[in-house]
Amino acid sequence: MSPGPMRTEFFDKLGTTRPGVGRWQTPEQVVDFTLRTLDPRRPRPSVISGALNAVPIAAARFTPRRLVLAITGRAIGA
Repeated sequence: MSPGPMRTEFFDKLGTTRPGVGRWQTPEQVVDFTLRTLDPRRPRPSVISGALNAVPIAAARFTPRRLVLAITGRAIGA
């Protein structure tokens, strides 16, 4: 399960107000998605909740690592 950015105190402690990549989700949304998606009869190796969270991950597979690191650093304000 790769939930992407969730509205928790983790990001509050970091002092960030934007998710960087993807869209904020609540823990309840992530749990709901997980329970609907993970079927023990047809296990998938990995799932990503939220279409906007999945797009950057899919794009990163075809992008040079250096560029991915630069974009990620910029997105999280590093």
